[in-house]
Amino acid sequence: MYKQALMGDAWIREAQEASKLVEDIETRVKNKNPSLKHQENRLVDITARSKLLEAGIKLDRLESLLRNPPSKPILTNEDLDYRWKMLSELQLRTKALALSLYALPTSSRPGCLTPENAEAINTNVSDCEQDQTKSSSSRDDPELLRPLISNDVTLQSQVQMKQCGTSTSLSLLQKVFWIFGAVLGSAALIFILVLICAVI
Repeated sequence: MYKQALMGDAWIREAQEASKLVEDIETRVKNKNPSLKHQENRLVDITARSKLLEAGIKLDRLESLLRNPPSKPILTNEDLDYRWKMLSELQLRTKALALSLYALPTSSRPGCLTPENAEAINTNVSDCEQDQTKSSSSRDDPELLRPLISNDVTLQSQVQMKQCGTSTSLSLLQKVFWIFGAVLGSAALIFILVLICAVI
């Protein structure tokens, strides 16, 4: 009895429109043919997603009306229970559709993972791993390390040359100081001899 009395209610009419949208989306998703072209399936997905968005807006509005019911018509507890059950059922169906259209991979979306291309992806991964193993083993090849060894030898020779250059410059300075000291010593000796001769 109360269902028939609620048929003319605006909330019920809105819920029925949302239910028709959800049914339409479910039909589109179920009837999607994998043999169709990618663009055709993509067009089906886009249409279904737009309808799903519209249904989500309607369900949000219905839930808001149930949480903040208007003063008229006055709803009994039985009416509210019926509406909440109807809304929760539509919300569950909408979430399932959202998962199938957005979260789960499908053959109509690029980058999908189907059983057919999963083996190809695994093959590519194993090939990449083999290439990386080969490249890592080639890095350990002594022939490839020879330029590094020669660079080390060159660096050591450069260091030795620098050390030789610094030791040579030090020996030259020592010789200059020794000559300068000898000249000063001989000049001092000559000066002392002149003084001695002058005193005698």
